[in-house]
Amino acid sequence: MPITRAKKQQILEELSHILEESPTIAFVHFKGIPVAQERAMRRALREAGVRLRVAKKRLIARVLAERQFSGEMPSLEREVAIAFGGDEIAPAREIAKAAKALQTGELTLVGAVFEARYLSAQEAQALAAIPSRQELLAQLAFVLKSPIQRVAIALSEVAKQKA
Repeated sequence: MPITRAKKQQILEELSHILEESPTIAFVHFKGIPVAQERAMRRALREAGVRLRVAKKRLIARVLAERQFSGEMPSLEREVAIAFGGDEIAPAREIAKAAKALQTGELTLVGAVFEARYLSAQEAQALAAIPSRQELLAQLAFVLKSPIQRVAIALSEVAKQKA
């Protein structure tokens, strides 16, 4: 059943709002995902602050054409969805996690918009590989703690030898 002109206009406005509000948008190809897995995936994405919006490719392309992003727009073939959220890296990272956890079907990160620039699939995968802020802070704390811990161990050994 075709979408009415009013519904298309509503979808265009929603997509335009998403592009204005979200710092990063990830383009996702999906195919053959069972409903139960899709619901679980969407729930996990929502808990991470990421939403997934499926829309017609022409409508997505029309909204993207209105924006002046640098770089080359990724190919929007087959079924396309956009992942977006408040965090700059979360959409790509969470889609990559969901793709790994998927048991059947196909979920592929095919590109992104990051800092007003289109990213290729490889660049989007690299963006997805960046750890979260909490993980980076934990790594920093471990690196800062390590020298102090070594000094404490060395002092403990010296105290044992003198005692």
